[in-house]
Amino acid sequence: MYYRKYFKKWIEDNIPKNRVIIYPYGDLGIALSKMLDDMGCEVLFFIDDYKKCEYCYKIEDAPLLDEKVILAVEPNNEALITKLKAKCYKKGYKEVDSIELFMAQIITQAYGVPNIANKHYIDKALKYFEPNCFKEFLLRGYPFDYLNKTKEMIAKGYPYDLNAKFQTLTKIENLYFYNDVIIEQNDIVVDAGTSYGWEQQITNFAKYTNNTVYGFEPNKDSFNRIKEETKEIKNIVIFNKALGDSNSTKFFVESSGGSMIVDYETDMKVETVKLDDILEHVDFIKMDIEGYELKALKGAKNLIKKCKPKLAICLYHKPEDIYEIPKFIKEIEPDYKLWIVCNEGFLWSGIKMFGIYYGNRK
Repeated sequence: MYYRKYFKKWIEDNIPKNRVIIYPYGDLGIALSKMLDDMGCEVLFFIDDYKKCEYCYKIEDAPLLDEKVILAVEPNNEALITKLKAKCYKKGYKEVDSIELFMAQIITQAYGVPNIANKHYIDKALKYFEPNCFKEFLLRGYPFDYLNKTKEMIAKGYPYDLNAKFQTLTKIENLYFYNDVIIEQNDIVVDAGTSYGWEQQITNFAKYTNNTVYGFEPNKDSFNRIKEETKEIKNIVIFNKALGDSNSTKFFVESSGGSMIVDYETDMKVETVKLDDILEHVDFIKMDIEGYELKALKGAKNLIKKCKPKLAICLYHKPEDIYEIPKFIKEIEPDYKLWIVCNEGFLWSGIKMFGIYYGNRK
């Protein structure tokens, strides 16, 4: 495998006993376990506070072994890493490590499965999108023959990704811009799922407009970090709330890929609000909210009808989003032009829908 030498060196440096426990059981944890198994390193079991599988324990029920625990958490999620380490040490585990950024990226690329469960969602969705290189690639069969194509490329000595065939790679400050879907001088902007640190977008958004940029971030730790990072920027307003299709309270978890609203009981709750009830006008909406995008768009239905804002919406969190989100927008306003774009440097994560209405916008 193309990345084999990096994986083996990382295991030698970080898991010298060749036996490990993974916490939590998320997408990165599953990809990590596949890599370790492929390299001959034994994964004893998973720990997770909420999810269940045959080899998964809650932290209080997990066997206390003298083995290292690897936190399968995105490296920039410092608050979650600190929280999970504290739980492990309280339980009695002596060695707890997390994954550095480089390894997280290549593990995900080499062993992550594209987040598309059913081919029919893509088949039904593509009619909604305007032509571009990624749509053409989807029409030719991606991602259903992707794994076989990848094995062929690896065998020939090429990198794992086939990015150059279909992706438009962009700088991080432009991840939510495409064609005319950009922030203009007087735009009112919504940033739903407001990140902090190296991938933060809201500060960049505020540079393009003289008007207000409204951020929505339900995670309390992230909200506090963002408030601190943006305290000198006068046209940023941030709410410690989640956007949704109702004004209510929902259960919430911190996960390795990002915090999210869930439909099962947890020890965390967040307030959701309808964007229709918060703003009277909006010109640009960005959403990266871990699978809650469609519900948040439904809560902004009146604003979308009235203002016809430019849209930059993530599609990769749920298999059905690639179909249901563009369908919903087209039902509100058939004259929206929509594009599906893969622009973050790896497969399926990072796929977005960009939309613009080319008529008169109020």
